[in-house]
Amino acid sequence: MNEEKAASKPDLAGRPEIEILVNTFYDRVRADEVLGHIFDKVAQTNWSTHLPKMYAFWETVLFRSGGFTGNPLAAHAKLVPLTDMGRDKFDHWLLLFHSTVDDLFAGEHAGFTTGQVLYVCGGLTIARDPI
Repeated sequence: MNEEKAASKPDLAGRPEIEILVNTFYDRVRADEVLGHIFDKVAQTNWSTHLPKMYAFWETVLFRSGGFTGNPLAAHAKLVPLTDMGRDKFDHWLLLFHSTVDDLFAGEHAGFTTGQVLYVCGGLTIARDPI
Protein backbone atom coordinates (compact mmCIF):
# COMPACT_ATOMS: atom_id res chain seq x y z
CA MET A 1 0.00 0.00 0.00
CA ASN A 2 2.83 2.45 0.77
CA GLU A 3 4.33 1.84 -2.67
CA GLU A 4 0.91 2.51 -4.19
CA LYS A 5 0.61 5.80 -2.29
CA ALA A 6 4.13 6.82 -3.32
CA ALA A 7 3.37 5.98 -6.95
CA SER A 8 0.37 8.31 -6.89
CA LYS A 9 2.46 11.29 -5.75
CA PRO A 10 4.32 13.45 -8.26
CA ASP A 11 8.05 14.06 -8.10
CA LEU A 12 9.51 17.52 -7.79
CA ALA A 13 9.91 18.45 -11.43
CA GLY A 14 10.48 22.21 -11.39
CA ARG A 15 9.42 25.58 -10.09
CA PRO A 16 5.66 24.85 -9.76
CA GLU A 17 6.30 21.90 -7.44
CA ILE A 18 8.94 23.84 -5.51
CA GLU A 19 6.39 26.59 -4.88
CA ILE A 20 3.89 24.02 -3.59
CA LEU A 21 6.55 22.51 -1.31
CA VAL A 22 7.78 25.85 0.04
CA ASN A 23 4.27 27.27 0.55
CA THR A 24 3.03 24.14 2.31
CA PHE A 25 6.15 23.88 4.45
CA TYR A 26 6.03 27.49 5.63
CA ASP A 27 2.28 27.26 6.27
CA ARG A 28 3.13 24.39 8.61
CA VAL A 29 6.04 26.29 10.18
CA ARG A 30 3.87 29.35 10.86
CA ALA A 31 1.19 27.18 12.51
CA ASP A 32 3.76 25.25 14.53
CA GLU A 33 3.90 25.92 18.28
CA VAL A 34 7.67 25.45 18.41
CA LEU A 35 8.79 27.37 15.31
CA GLY A 36 6.03 29.76 14.33
CA HIS A 37 6.98 32.52 16.75
CA ILE A 38 10.59 32.53 15.52
CA PHE A 39 9.50 33.46 12.01
CA ASP A 40 6.58 35.72 12.84
CA LYS A 41 7.67 37.44 16.05
CA VAL A 42 11.47 37.19 16.29
CA ALA A 43 12.53 37.39 12.64
CA GLN A 44 9.36 39.27 11.69
CA THR A 45 9.52 37.54 8.33
CA ASN A 46 8.12 39.45 5.39
CA TRP A 47 6.50 36.49 3.65
CA SER A 48 5.94 38.33 0.36
CA THR A 49 9.72 38.67 -0.06
CA HIS A 50 10.88 35.57 1.84
CA LEU A 51 8.86 32.99 -0.10
CA PRO A 52 10.15 34.01 -3.57
CA LYS A 53 13.70 33.83 -2.17
CA MET A 54 12.99 30.31 -0.94
CA TYR A 55 11.56 29.30 -4.32
CA ALA A 56 14.75 30.52 -6.00
CA PHE A 57 16.93 28.93 -3.33
CA TRP A 58 15.42 25.46 -3.68
CA GLU A 59 15.25 25.69 -7.46
CA THR A 60 18.96 26.51 -7.43
CA VAL A 61 19.80 23.70 -4.99
CA LEU A 62 17.75 21.08 -6.82
CA PHE A 63 17.98 22.08 -10.47
CA ARG A 64 20.81 24.64 -10.59
CA SER A 65 18.43 27.02 -12.34
CA GLY A 66 16.78 29.25 -9.75
CA GLY A 67 19.18 32.16 -9.87
CA PHE A 68 19.38 32.40 -6.08
CA THR A 69 21.81 34.94 -4.73
CA GLY A 70 22.24 35.70 -1.09
CA ASN A 71 23.89 34.56 2.09
CA PRO A 72 21.57 32.31 4.12
CA LEU A 73 24.31 31.79 6.70
CA ALA A 74 24.50 35.50 7.54
CA ALA A 75 20.72 35.86 7.60
CA HIS A 76 20.31 32.99 10.06
CA ALA A 77 23.31 34.02 12.17
CA LYS A 78 21.55 37.30 13.01
CA LEU A 79 18.72 35.35 14.62
CA VAL A 80 20.84 33.15 16.89
CA PRO A 81 21.27 35.71 19.69
CA LEU A 82 17.56 36.62 19.54
CA THR A 83 16.13 33.17 20.22
CA ASP A 84 16.99 29.78 21.61
CA MET A 85 17.82 28.15 18.29
CA GLY A 86 19.16 24.91 19.70
CA ARG A 87 19.49 21.43 18.29
CA ASP A 88 15.94 20.56 19.36
CA LYS A 89 14.45 23.30 17.18
CA PHE A 90 16.74 22.37 14.30
CA ASP A 91 15.62 18.75 14.51
CA HIS A 92 11.98 19.85 14.69
CA TRP A 93 12.44 22.04 11.59
CA LEU A 94 13.99 19.07 9.77
CA LEU A 95 11.12 16.80 10.79
CA LEU A 96 8.58 19.31 9.43
CA PHE A 97 10.51 19.67 6.19
CA HIS A 98 10.88 15.93 5.66
CA SER A 99 7.23 15.25 6.45
CA THR A 100 6.14 17.99 4.04
CA VAL A 101 8.23 16.52 1.21
CA ASP A 102 7.00 13.01 2.03
CA ASP A 103 3.35 14.08 2.23
CA LEU A 104 3.43 15.80 -1.16
CA PHE A 105 6.02 14.13 -3.35
CA ALA A 106 7.79 10.90 -4.19
CA GLY A 107 10.58 10.11 -6.60
CA GLU A 108 14.19 10.87 -7.35
CA HIS A 109 14.06 14.65 -6.80
CA ALA A 110 11.95 14.28 -3.66
CA GLY A 111 14.55 11.94 -2.18
CA PHE A 112 17.36 14.24 -3.28
CA THR A 113 15.59 17.18 -1.61
CA THR A 114 15.49 15.52 1.80
CA GLY A 115 19.18 14.70 1.47
CA GLN A 116 20.09 18.20 0.36
CA VAL A 117 18.31 19.80 3.30
CA LEU A 118 20.64 17.90 5.63
CA TYR A 119 23.65 19.15 3.67
CA VAL A 120 22.44 22.76 3.55
CA CYS A 121 21.33 22.86 7.16
CA GLY A 122 24.47 21.09 8.29
CA GLY A 123 26.41 24.15 7.18
CA LEU A 124 24.13 26.40 9.19
CA THR A 125 24.55 24.21 12.27
CA ILE A 126 28.34 24.18 12.01
CA ALA A 127 28.36 27.97 11.66
CA ARG A 128 26.15 28.31 14.72
CA ASP A 129 28.04 25.75 16.82
CA PRO A 130 31.65 25.69 15.56
CA ILE A 131 33.66 22.63 16.46
